[in-house]
Amino acid sequence: EKTGGDAGEEVRKLARVLRSDLRDIYDNVMGTLVKEKPEWFAPPDGYFGKDQPVENGKEIEWIYSYENFRWAFALVISRHHYLPISDFDDEAGRRVVLPKKP
Repeated sequence: EKTGGDAGEEVRKLARVLRSDLRDIYDNVMGTLVKEKPEWFAPPDGYFGKDQPVENGKEIEWIYSYENFRWAFALVISRHHYLPISDFDDEAGRRVVLPKKP
């Protein structure tokens, strides 16, 4: 039987894997979007430099930044857990009803 310390280490390992997977998802999706439609998805000039670009005295925020992606991902995941969507379409177009949480 695992002790609390062992379970804690397993949770930390899982969190590292999830962070890595999330970064891979972001890099793959944004890489494709920026390549295909840079006028819509590319970061502002100088965004990844030492100093963030400034406009009217404020740093310019990139809507598609990794930080915003993580926030949106957390929002979607928390909504799924706390306000489950009752159904989704499966790959064949059929409705799949998710079981209700107790």
